[in-house]
Amino acid sequence: MFGYGFRGVYYFLGNISIPIILLYLLFQMRVLGAGDIKLFSMIGSILTTEELFRCMAYSFAAAGAGAAFFLLADKNRWQKLRYAGGYLLDILKTGKIESYRPPYEKESVLFAFSVPVLFGTAVALRLVRC
Repeated sequence: MFGYGFRGVYYFLGNISIPIILLYLLFQMRVLGAGDIKLFSMIGSILTTEELFRCMAYSFAAAGAGAAFFLLADKNRWQKLRYAGGYLLDILKTGKIESYRPPYEKESVLFAFSVPVLFGTAVALRLVRC
């Protein structure tokens, strides 16, 4: 506020709201946690809107690559893909969003999304060349 006045407050509030609005559906599906959304909001508080969108895009691309790697190494990959496809079809048919927890998983398997967010932020800010 000292540097940009009320204009800075406006951009700050806008940038911390963007991840909350865009990622709320993924939170409802329990694909992303509240901490991941808060992390994006805090990153957005210090980045421009363009940098925030790039950071989010690179983060999801890195998470997708990591998830694909883990899926290829998993012996039950076809069972998991069938369940995920059925889950998405149920959402499209019923319009009801429920938590995504496969019944065959004995314990909750969580993917640490903060590592892809770190990578996405570094690439968005051009700290790392790919």
